[in-house]
Amino acid sequence: MHFEVLLTFALLAALTQPAFAEKKSTSVNLGTVMVTEKESPLGVQDVDIISENAIEQVRISRTVDGLFGDVAGIDLRRTSLGGNTGSEVSLRGFDESRYTVLLDGRPVNGSGVYGGEYVDWSGLSTDDVERVEIIRGATSAEYGNTLGGAINIVTKKGSEKMKIEIRSSYGSFNTVDAAVSHSGNLGHFLYDNLSYGYWRTEGFLRNNHVNRNNFSGRLDLLLPKGLNIGIGARYTVQERGFVVENKKENSDYKSRYPESDEDAGGGPYIQWFGKPGPFGPVDPTKYWGDGSYWRDELGQYDVGLEKTFDSLNIKAQGYLNRRKRMEYYYAVNDSGNLVLKRFSEPDRSGGWLLKANLPVGSHDIVYGIEGVYLGYSGQDIKHADGSFFRIQPSSSDAPKKMTRRHAVFAQAAWNITDFLELDAGFRYDNYWAKEDDIVYEQGFDPKFGLKYEMCKGLKLEADFGQAHRFPTSPESYWFFAGYNPPDRKSLSPERALQAELGIYNEFGDKGRGGVRGYYYDVKDYIRTIFGYKPSRVVYNIDKVILWGVEAEGQYALVKDIYFFANYTFQTTKKEGDILDMSSNLTDSLTELPKNKVNAGLRYFFRGFMTEFVMRYVDKRSVIIGDLAESGSSELADMERFATFDLNISYKILEKNNIAGTISFTIENMFDAAYEENEGFPMPGRTITGGINIIF
Repeated sequence: MHFEVLLTFALLAALTQPAFAEKKSTSVNLGTVMVTEKESPLGVQDVDIISENAIEQVRISRTVDGLFGDVAGIDLRRTSLGGNTGSEVSLRGFDESRYTVLLDGRPVNGSGVYGGEYVDWSGLSTDDVERVEIIRGATSAEYGNTLGGAINIVTKKGSEKMKIEIRSSYGSFNTVDAAVSHSGNLGHFLYDNLSYGYWRTEGFLRNNHVNRNNFSGRLDLLLPKGLNIGIGARYTVQERGFVVENKKENSDYKSRYPESDEDAGGGPYIQWFGKPGPFGPVDPTKYWGDGSYWRDELGQYDVGLEKTFDSLNIKAQGYLNRRKRMEYYYAVNDSGNLVLKRFSEPDRSGGWLLKANLPVGSHDIVYGIEGVYLGYSGQDIKHADGSFFRIQPSSSDAPKKMTRRHAVFAQAAWNITDFLELDAGFRYDNYWAKEDDIVYEQGFDPKFGLKYEMCKGLKLEADFGQAHRFPTSPESYWFFAGYNPPDRKSLSPERALQAELGIYNEFGDKGRGGVRGYYYDVKDYIRTIFGYKPSRVVYNIDKVILWGVEAEGQYALVKDIYFFANYTFQTTKKEGDILDMSSNLTDSLTELPKNKVNAGLRYFFRGFMTEFVMRYVDKRSVIIGDLAESGSSELADMERFATFDLNISYKILEKNNIAGTISFTIENMFDAAYEENEGFPMPGRTITGGINIIF
């Protein structure tokens, strides 16, 4: 019997044992993930929190997506450990276009144009991150346009005492990480947190070098009568090399790099003579190669106001996202020959949120309104060698604003008895898209939940709700530009019914755990298939069903030794997908593992900490070939894999308000060969060492 099955039975048996000890704490931090009730928004189950201790561990990756490898319900599809593009983090089987990523409570999801990046994970450094909250499911009315849930990245704030932190590490592939931050206050009314981080790597794959600088700052002004004003800014500039295809059959194969597919820049797609297409035969010398890269700038700007009136708390936020990119393509046989230079602004988004929290007796009520605006600008071709292209790249204009969404929501919790809580809420969204004709859509989503404390420490939760996900900017643009089936004249928003049932248990001060099952029925699921003339089709399929089980547990075995584990089971089924010519191969959404297990041990002793973590991912199916032509695709399997990581840290100094820690990490210590994204092998054993000083 497979190891993950044995572990699951052991975990489930432990989690369902009743605990009658007095409840003394609402949070437990025994492993990488801390599970807590205190941070839970109204209407949702317990939030998983990736704590500051876990974030500060030395590792090759220093972006937020690198924190999710051992979290239940999250799957990774990275091409490398730094500088990723496209969809790479799935929450309950949904990609970034179907759940919300938040920065201090406001969305960072972009327009998704010019490459399909709805979330730029490579621009989300962990340098100024205090914790990451993972909110599964669409059971809270606070979060809109999401099916899978929300991931909230909470940044560091100013501190009561001045603190300066310096961090540095060095690891495999000549990877350098360094950061410095300052936190403090002026007169206990103006609080600041400022940070700068630098990260560089030569990369594991061919030409996948990354050089990134990250600046962030936050000021909070605490005024009399409960009025607080905050402003924040994050600015990231990076240069990322495009992964060059490296196959043994290629004439330019380089043996010092692993075999891999290519991963180029953004869109629109470029018609190179080096690849098959119209207007002439293939010329392998007319393509891009080593030295090609982009320079990407991402700015995120926020302003907020908070006011407390007795028991009423009101928060207002406004934000802007701005992203600029310059792409440089060099000839495959001459890395000094620039053949294309292209500028674009893939994201010009912004929005606002007004929210109030009002406790009324034993009830809590949250209500608010919000606006989300997504847009982008055109492209400017700075230079192009016409001999390389079947169709000449050209500059283009684009609307500053592409889609907008306004919403109103309310969520309430009623303590019916000391043991029973009822949650209820609703959300109304109004969606607008500017195409040849103005497109309007709307969605009304009720939410219901029940929490029952069966005995002290043992709790049962049930949730049911509806959620809408509206067409993205690329989906809306391509559909109304005529890239749609001739018999389908409208593109409907996705509508999902979700049910969830969970049981959670606390083991006194020893730990806690839980098991939850979920079921989604998604009507009018939107698909984009490339290969149909002139390039793709965008359309609704009848529905997609997703269901699964997630189990988590953390427990103190003996003094100073802690065990933590989680298990994820997930499966999918789609119906009515008449344009996918591979549907005869499988009726499931591909590239999702059915089983996933994470487990580990953590040991503390006199300033010494060691952690050993296992990650197991089941095999994943992937479709290879042309989905637009019958018989031109095949179903392949990505192999299951297990990796083991060892983290060691030792506090070398703690005296006179100065603390110093040295750390050492081995990732994939047994050198397993594996892929998260088909065609892109992940690194084998990597070693990183670092030092952290706080004073």
